[in-house]
Amino acid sequence: MSRAHLLKVTGAPVLASGIASKTSCKCCIQQAAPYPITFKQCQKHIQNLHFNPFVGSAAVVAA
Repeated sequence: MSRAHLLKVTGAPVLASGIASKTSCKCCIQQAAPYPITFKQCQKHIQNLHFNPFVGSAAVVAA
């Protein structure tokens, strides 16, 4: 019996917001849960953040 239906991906976390300072950077997904990402990746995400109408607006606060 095939179990492929049990492994079907229905969603994935989408980075939606971030808070950055010179020494710290935290990114969150749409559900406001922290997203495990490196400092460098977080900074890059915040610098290149774009509005995506399919996932809602993103909020960025620079400290």
